[in-house]
Amino acid sequence: MTLQRYRDASKVILKAEEVNAAEEESRASIASIMKELALLNSHLKRCVLCGGPGSAVQPLKKCAQCRRVRYCNGDCQRKHWAKHAPTCSATH
Repeated sequence: MTLQRYRDASKVILKAEEVNAAEEESRASIASIMKELALLNSHLKRCVLCGGPGSAVQPLKKCAQCRRVRYCNGDCQRKHWAKHAPTCSATH
């Protein structure tokens, strides 16, 4: 192998290592963002009326028609229906 080919191959290897390092940094950044989104999403999953978070024992229930809003129980759903009905996609 000539000296020039060796230098060219070395440059390619160094560039590949730089790309790999950048990819690893991007993966770590994406993982961090995904964790933040999961945390934000968990805060959004609350009863639309009272703000209750639900639990493993009693999970939130979605509107049976549009499946977009959540309620901790049937009482909250009944109380909120007058406000929700105009925007419920199933009623349109």
